[in-house]
Amino acid sequence: MLAAIIGDERRCTMSDIAEVRGMNERIEERLLKAEKLAEILDCSVAVIRRWTIEGCPTVRLGRLRRYRLNALLEWLEKREESRAA
Repeated sequence: MLAAIIGDERRCTMSDIAEVRGMNERIEERLLKAEKLAEILDCSVAVIRRWTIEGCPTVRLGRLRRYRLNALLEWLEKREESRAA
């Protein structure tokens, strides 16, 4: 799935992102914890935390951070497009 984007030297493909987008229809626009997001994307929570530091969109609820899958996927697409250019 999106395991290709876990390592710095590996890249995700647009088809990986499209596959997870299909899952998004079932998940809707719920606010997800980092652990649940990592489970969906088949990566570690450390990767999610690193993306957060790198500018991944989050929703702040007091001290808590939550993620919208759709916003994260859009961010990943833009990130990959800028790396490819």
